[in-house]
Order: sequence, then structure tokens, then C-alpha cells
Amino acid sequence: MAAPSIYHYHMRQDFNTNVDNNNSTATPMTDALNIHLQFSHVLELCYPETIQIPLNTTIESHLFPRQLFLSHVTRENIIKEILYSTGCSSDFVETVAPDISSFALDMVTDPCNASSSEPLTMVLAILVTTPYDEREEIDRALNDSLMQETSRFKPASKSCIDGLKRMSLEGSCSMKECMVCLEEFLMGSEVVCLPCGHIFHGDCIVRWLETSHLCPLCRFAMPR
Repeated sequence: MAAPSIYHYHMRQDFNTNVDNNNSTATPMTDALNIHLQFSHVLELCYPETIQIPLNTTIESHLFPRQLFLSHVTRENIIKEILYSTGCSSDFVETVAPDISSFALDMVTDPCNASSSEPLTMVLAILVTTPYDEREEIDRALNDSLMQETSRFKPASKSCIDGLKRMSLEGSCSMKECMVCLEEFLMGSEVVCLPCGHIFHGDCIVRWLETSHLCPLCRFAMPR
């Protein structure tokens, strides 16, 4: 099962952001609350190293009359509509909407803000991180292969195993470790490259092929 997405959010009043009425969801107004949304969704690759890949970034302003936020129902509906527009999960939206709604109410009712007729700006930043652990996917593929019925495990032929070409690992290699023993490759170590292109420690792949004629990663069939 894939790991669930992780949500982070925070709100703050921004005294420096200029409201761009051309990008807002309402007509120009002064006595208003500008909800400045900064939404990011990233895919986090966890193996072989942690890398974050941007999937979606949204920066937009939503301008509303302040009086709308005096009503509990109205302000929560506004917040939920904004959150749902980003594709956030319903669990996240229903959980955080009251907190964000309360912050918006505090802003519009704050005596320090009440005297100003200029739009107030609330920055709402949301970061969604979806983990993808390639190592887990590889391990799962290996486990699924190992749990197949015994009748489906047919060893590679002895001539095929004897004919494996061994070589010394030199230069760059996209595979960082042997996916049979899960130990890292060392420069200069002896490896075997199967016809499918996957590389393994020589002794490891020999033991594997003595049990199954299929590549442990892509199921390429070796002669039986």
C-alpha cells in the first residue's frame, strides 16, 4: 500500500503583500480580506536518495468582503471551497477548515485591523508531500516473486549459468546495489550483467538462477 500524503499548513497576516485584483476571485474592493493561497504538491522519492519533484504549484488571491467572515457557516464554506479547489483530501479539508476559519475571523475582528479600510491579507501556505519509496517497490516485487508457488520456480539451465559473463564493475552505474543481497556495489567488484541489463553480484545471481530462471527485478526469462 502506498504511503499516504503528508500535509503541512500555516497562516499568517502579511502586511506587505499588495493585492492584485486582476488575479483575485472577486471584483476590486477595499474593506476586504484577501486570502493569498500558496499551494505546493511534491513527490518525494526516498530511494536511493531523497529528492522532491514538484507536481503542482498554485499561487492565487481570493478577495472577499470582510463581513462574510463574521458568519461561522459562511467563512467555513469559503475556506473549504478554496481548499477543495487545490485537490486536497476531504479528511484534511474537514480537519483544518475550522482552524483556518478561526484565524480569518481573528483578523477581521482584530481592533488593530478594524480601523483600516484597505484589504487585509492572510497568507495560507499548504505543502503536500507524497512519499514514493522505490526501495519498498523493489522489495515488494522481490517478495512477491519469492512467494509464488514452488511449481513456478524453474532454475536456469546449467549451461546458461556456466556461461554467465563476469566482469569488474568500473565507471558509473545506475544500479547502486545488488538487489538479491541488497548490499552496495563496490568499485572493482565482480558483477554479472544479465541480458536484460540488470547487474548483480556474481555469486548472488548464480544462487538465484539455481532456483529461478527469471530475473529477480524484471522477470526476464533465462534459458532453462
